[in-house]
Amino acid sequence: MKLTIDLEREEDGRWIAEALELAGVMCYGQTRDEAISNTERLAIEVIADRIAYGDLPSSALGVSFLAFPSRFQMSSWPARKARMVLGALLRAAGGSNVKAVPPIA
Repeated sequence: MKLTIDLEREEDGRWIAEALELAGVMCYGQTRDEAISNTERLAIEVIADRIAYGDLPSSALGVSFLAFPSRFQMSSWPARKARMVLGALLRAAGGSNVKAVPPIA
């Protein structure tokens, strides 16, 4: 599952990031990276909940994120943290689709 993160800056200076493919998954942050990180974490939690309730297959855990618009670069720490959480979810699920998550270049 590939998720697109849309970013906007509010008039008060805060950033809001939204995972476009998951309705209602949006978070604020004081910085662009914080908003992206918060949204990635929430998206993973929503996907895990939907798998737990049978709304998505366990194969949906293969998630990748793309910050949008492309001129905004996602820092390596939020992406690495999201991958660590995803890896933990995969191991906890005990599914046969558990794969090593490649490092960020």
